[in-house]
Amino acid sequence: MKCHYCPTTSDLRPYGPRGSMVCFSCAMASPERRRETEKNFGVQLDACGEFAVAGGELGPYPLEHAAPDVKAALAAMSSPAPAGDVKGEER
Repeated sequence: MKCHYCPTTSDLRPYGPRGSMVCFSCAMASPERRRETEKNFGVQLDACGEFAVAGGELGPYPLEHAAPDVKAALAAMSSPAPAGDVKGEER
């Protein structure tokens, strides 16, 4: 698979015209392409629902489809800290 605009075949994202794959350089090459890229990313992100995972060549996807280790890491980060574990708080 290659970029919709150039021969680049690595580090592509599905944010080009009609979801075609594009490299970052081509996606940001003009104000029009940048707007299209941002719009397409937003459409995909909105389609994921309340929680999404972004990163990698797939584009954003719903958290429910994330690998178990990703879900566990996110759950650990969102859990409230036990009382007395906040930095700077005296015990």
